[in-house]
Amino acid sequence: MKSALIIGATSTIGKAIIEAFIRDGYDLTLAGRNSAKLDALTASIMDPAVKPRDDKKWNGTTPHQFESAISQPESATSQPKSVIPRLDRGIHPEIFCQTFSAIDDEKSLKNVFNNHHAKYGAPNVVINLAAIQAPIGKTWESSNDDWQKNIHTNLFGSFLVTKYAIKQAIADNSPCSIILFSGGGAAYARPNFSAYGCSKTAVVRLAETVFRELEEEGLNKQIQINSIAPGAVNSPMMTEIIESGLGCAGSNEIKNAKEVTQGAGSPPEKAAKLCLFLADRSKNNGLSGRLIHVNEAYEDYANNSDYIMNDKGMLRRL
Repeated sequence: MKSALIIGATSTIGKAIIEAFIRDGYDLTLAGRNSAKLDALTASIMDPAVKPRDDKKWNGTTPHQFESAISQPESATSQPKSVIPRLDRGIHPEIFCQTFSAIDDEKSLKNVFNNHHAKYGAPNVVINLAAIQAPIGKTWESSNDDWQKNIHTNLFGSFLVTKYAIKQAIADNSPCSIILFSGGGAAYARPNFSAYGCSKTAVVRLAETVFRELEEEGLNKQIQINSIAPGAVNSPMMTEIIESGLGCAGSNEIKNAKEVTQGAGSPPEKAAKLCLFLADRSKNNGLSGRLIHVNEAYEDYANNSDYIMNDKGMLRRL
């Protein structure tokens, strides 16, 4: 049975990805910082409309099988507990939920990987959605602590996720597709979002660099890594922009965020579809080391030798 580890699962995009991977028959580990949000998330997708690929196994009424063994942060004293009853293993993919203290807490994140491994083996897909956007405002007016926290969360967190995904894949000799998320400001300058833009640009470079390292070691046919540009999704980040005010975000950002919250944004299902594509080597032909936007014709790339052999989707000086 194939499995996926989704980190930062309670995000807006996370829910769409979870539903898509359920339909595709993956056993899942959902990792997040807030156990209440994880419980609410699993409850929200216990819906007959979210069917496994094999409809013969679906009776339309039995909820999905959820086992929520909440793995507490290292500082907590309570033991993992089952908060949602587990149903028959043969009916639906399993969903296993874990909390962690922070994406950049190596001990806590390593525990998430180890728990997934103990349950399913090395994950075939690892998706990192955990990120923060703040500080919003002029670079010289941002606090040192906030700027550093953004880099540590978005970049160092992605590094840790990548590190342990690769280590487990190598140890188990199993295939793995690592999917990181880029964001606004990675492919262009984005005033008032210097920390977010810089951290997300670095995530793109991280993906390409790791791809080249895997290639040097002859591991690129086993392990893929890519970053996704999801577009402007109607998420709490849009609300954060609006609430930051004109003095911090600027008029264009406020205007765009309001339009996104009113329906002009990119549907999260587009990111989910791209994740499924990148998870399936038979469809993506080993595409790796790229930044891919959800609106690109990425399904054509796998059979386009010119795209695979050139620098498209990579950071380059023009």
